[in-house]
Amino acid sequence: MIKAVLFDYDGVVTLDKSGSYTICKYISQHAEVEYDLFSREYGKYNDDLLSGKVTHEQIWNQLCKNVNKNITIKHLFDSYKNTPINLKMIEVIKKVKKNAKTGLITDNKKDRMDASISEYKLDDLFDVISVSAVIGSQKSKEAIFSKTIHALQVAYNECVFIDNRESNLTVPRKLGMHTIFHDHKENNIKRLVSELRLLNILL
Repeated sequence: MIKAVLFDYDGVVTLDKSGSYTICKYISQHAEVEYDLFSREYGKYNDDLLSGKVTHEQIWNQLCKNVNKNITIKHLFDSYKNTPINLKMIEVIKKVKKNAKTGLITDNKKDRMDASISEYKLDDLFDVISVSAVIGSQKSKEAIFSKTIHALQVAYNECVFIDNRESNLTVPRKLGMHTIFHDHKENNIKRLVSELRLLNILL
């Protein structure tokens, strides 16, 4: 019996494929810097940002030097509040929450998720929110899943995890969790709902 449904953030709850893409796209548009250049230089810090080893404030000056442009960090913070939210998925989550526990598991930066939780009232949607930069573990490791399961007080085989990257489903499958791949490009909500119903989740 499924007692908890766990969702990825970017590419599932949001429409963009990743948080880095959202950030880089927004800054390239509003700071007039070439997307490919900014994305490449920002990507050099991404793993350390996701694991909580560094913060945006710590790398920002050097990042600006790398792209040869003085970019106000306000553009970064504004990008958090301009994340394209998947409103159809929000409705699914609200329905799921009536009959099961809900969780959010995301490889993400702490400041971005703090802002997103506040801006989009994610605390109202999810019983547990697990962020890689806070936990110090990304979805390629077991820790972020085990901590979430422990917090929800359910067993692995009582959970289903939804992600827009097949590679992120490997570890939860090994742990015994049910998994669903959600293609962010198609954003086929009807198919997702059908897969959830096949797991006897009431919607």
